[in-house]
Amino acid sequence: MSVMNRMAAGMILAIACGIGGCTHVKGVVLEDQTNRPCRSAVLSIGRPDAIAVYARHTVDRQGQFDFYMSPTDESNLYLYDGAADALMTMRRIDRTEIGEHMRLVLHRAAGAGDSGVGIESGK
Repeated sequence: MSVMNRMAAGMILAIACGIGGCTHVKGVVLEDQTNRPCRSAVLSIGRPDAIAVYARHTVDRQGQFDFYMSPTDESNLYLYDGAADALMTMRRIDRTEIGEHMRLVLHRAAGAGDSGVGIESGK
């Protein structure tokens, strides 16, 4: 996406937030085994293995994320490990868990039956 397209998308989101209100999504993603920040986690609006991904938000070095999204997209928020196959680690985040103090636990896909994401809400 070009810089101009990103700026236009940002302006549209800002206007939409001002008119209809946006949901503030903020928190941290931790690794399940070590409880350390997960630096490869990605949150996507839209299923990551589909063509309808509206936005992707990577975490910072401390595993933290902070962004706004439209309330109409709250049922389409996914978390997955960006360093692995998204299908092995993705999970849709329930809209009741979305807030400004989220604590997400990413379970690494080590083998069959050991995949997915757990959520602890700190709302």
